[in-house]
Amino acid sequence: MTTWTNPTGPEDSPLEAELRLLLSGRADGLPAESTPYDTILRKGRVARRRRTIALCSGAAVLAAAGPVAAFGLQPGGSESIPPAAVGSSEAGVGSSAGTGSDGPTGPSDPERQLLDGVTLEQATETLERCLSDESPLEDPGVDVDDMRILLAWVAQGDENRGEGPIREVLAVSDDAEPVRIVCSEGPDGWPGIQSGPVVHSDDDLPVSPDSNARRHYSPILEEWDVPFRWADFGLVKPEVERVTVTYAGVTEEAVVEEGHFVAAGIAEEQPDANPVIVGYDADGEVVYDSREDPTYTQDQ
Repeated sequence: MTTWTNPTGPEDSPLEAELRLLLSGRADGLPAESTPYDTILRKGRVARRRRTIALCSGAAVLAAAGPVAAFGLQPGGSESIPPAAVGSSEAGVGSSAGTGSDGPTGPSDPERQLLDGVTLEQATETLERCLSDESPLEDPGVDVDDMRILLAWVAQGDENRGEGPIREVLAVSDDAEPVRIVCSEGPDGWPGIQSGPVVHSDDDLPVSPDSNARRHYSPILEEWDVPFRWADFGLVKPEVERVTVTYAGVTEEAVVEEGHFVAAGIAEEQPDANPVIVGYDADGEVVYDSREDPTYTQDQ
């Protein structure tokens, strides 16, 4: 029996190790550039990560034992669930994707939109990795230069999303048909992405909570350890000047920017209901209350 010593570290699988051994044997007499195993292994690992993403998505759906709505997804939205751990919250985020571009537009109120020590540079790097040509994730069809960062924070990990801490970056595209994405990056450096079109759920309502926000204020398969960071977001029409979001017994003032609202807070207790969202006009009159919205799910 051939004994194989892996010279490239623990990332090679037994199949990759055998492939490397076979190719190295066939490479005798060939010029160095004709030996393709680095390319083959790299493509194999990307394919394996894609399969892992698909398997994780399917497992989460089965565990939830419900329709796609259990993930907070609506028709037109999509989500790539990463492997056990994705990205990095520290030095793994240190190297830029190197696009040489101007980058995304930053938030209007950084103190309230760049949270938990996440800098604009770090949020940009996470966004760039999600949208990189090298990423094995789905392509939402947008360029990083066309994006506006609305919120960045650090979330807990869980069985569905993998090991934490997870850096989350919410961004929208500034174009005629805007796209909303949330990039997630955990300790191992691989990003996850949640994406969908930016559309109002009901043209008659001045505030449209985004159902995809649910996985960012409530875990799908288990409870988060308290205290935990939560985030919520959605759309507002021009008549809405102010939005408040009440969750886990605390009311947060949302940032209203370019037709969007974003809010985040720290939950000191396990909530038993979804956030209460209230919108106000310039005169301080309530123009929207999620408790009176028949399309909004009140209970978790």
